[in-house]
Amino acid sequence: MPRYAINAVPIPPISAKPSTALLVIDAQLGFQNRAHFGSPSNPSFERNLALLLAAFRETTDELEAAAPRIFHVQHPSVWTDHPLHPSHTGPYNPDGTPARGVDFLPCAYPVMTNLDGSKRVITSFDEPKTPEQIKAAAERREKGGPQNEMLMTKHGQSVFVNTPLESILRDRGITTLVVCGTALDGAVSTAVRTAQNLALCGKWGGKGNVEDAAVGDLYTDGEKVVGEIVGDDGKRVQELVDMPRIILVEDATRSFIKPDTGIDPDVAHRVHVESLREYADVRTTEEVVAGLAASSSS
Repeated sequence: MPRYAINAVPIPPISAKPSTALLVIDAQLGFQNRAHFGSPSNPSFERNLALLLAAFRETTDELEAAAPRIFHVQHPSVWTDHPLHPSHTGPYNPDGTPARGVDFLPCAYPVMTNLDGSKRVITSFDEPKTPEQIKAAAERREKGGPQNEMLMTKHGQSVFVNTPLESILRDRGITTLVVCGTALDGAVSTAVRTAQNLALCGKWGGKGNVEDAAVGDLYTDGEKVVGEIVGDDGKRVQELVDMPRIILVEDATRSFIKPDTGIDPDVAHRVHVESLREYADVRTTEEVVAGLAASSSS
C-alpha cells in the first residue's frame, strides 16, 4: 500500500475510480445578485470550476464505468424574495438577458448520458414535487444510460440534511470527496465539516477514529486516510484510523461580503479556507487536476 503524507507536495494521487467523487455545491446564476449577496471573492472561480469538471469528465471518458463520480447540488430557496427561489429572474445571462437565479452557471452545467451514449446538457432543473412529476423523473432516469453525474437539491445550508447524499456516499463506496462551489462561508464550509464528522465517527467510509491517534501520523494511500501502529518488523500491529479523504479546492469556491462591512472579500475567503484545514486537505485546482492525472496514468 502506498503511503503519502496528507499535505505532501506534490499532491498525492487522487484515485480515478468510482470511489472518488467531485461535489459541486450551488454553482448557480443567482449568486451574481450583488445587492443580495455582496461582493464576491476569487475572480477565477468560474474558470477553475470549469477546469475541475473537465478533468473529472476526461477521466470518465477514458475509463468509462470505472470512473469518478460528479454530484451537482442545487439550492432552490424556500423564500420567495431570494435570488435562488425558482420564481426569481435577473440579468444573469452573459448578454444581460433574464435568466432564473436557481439555474446553473454555464461553467458548471451537469451533463447526463442518454441510453445511446450521447450526452445532454442540463441548463435548468426543477425539483419534482407532485406524484406525476416524480413518476416522470423516474421514467427519464430509466431511459438514460449509466450515469457518472448526479443532481440533487437541498433547501438549507447543509448538503447532508434532507438529501440522499450521506447514503449515496456510503452505498457507492465513496472514499475520496473533492468539494467545491458556493458559498465558501456557507454551504461549502458546512459540507466539509459535516463530511469530516461523519468520517471521524465511522458513519461514512470506514471505521473512523477507533483509538487514540496522532494527527501527524496519519497518511493517505490515495483513497483514504489511515493511521496505524507499526511493529519493529514494519507490519501493521493495530489500525487506529480508517476514514475517507476530504479535499477542499480553495480556488474553486467563493465567499461573499456585504459592502457595508468594510471587509475585503478575498481576506474573508482566506480566513474561511484556513478555518477548514483541520477538516480537509486544502488544495488548488491545479493540484487536484495534477493528482487526478497522476492516478489516471499510473
